[in-house]
Amino acid sequence: MDNNGDPLPGATVQLVGSDTGTITGKEGKFILKLNNEGPFSLTISSVGYQSRSLQLLADGKTKPLVIVLQEATLELGEIVVTGESEKTLLETSALAVEAIELQDIKAEASDLTAI
Repeated sequence: MDNNGDPLPGATVQLVGSDTGTITGKEGKFILKLNNEGPFSLTISSVGYQSRSLQLLADGKTKPLVIVLQEATLELGEIVVTGESEKTLLETSALAVEAIELQDIKAEASDLTAI
């Protein structure tokens, strides 16, 4: 959950040093099944929050945990987006232009009436 007590769906819960992990559901809950006893280290992370590591001792029993992640304050650099509209691109492109006389158009139009 976050500092306000709201659940964090989609947070990653990873067993340190292994490929074992899961993500939290829409209510911020998760289940992680461990195969053996011993101390374990978990890392919990979510976008926009500071990651947190915990040391746990597993004894084969299910135990509820309340884990609070603090918001991460990041200042990003400036992003500049530029673009051109399609109309501008066409105006700056080289196009072949052919001039035709009005008489040529009338001649082609009269040929169509013969069909």
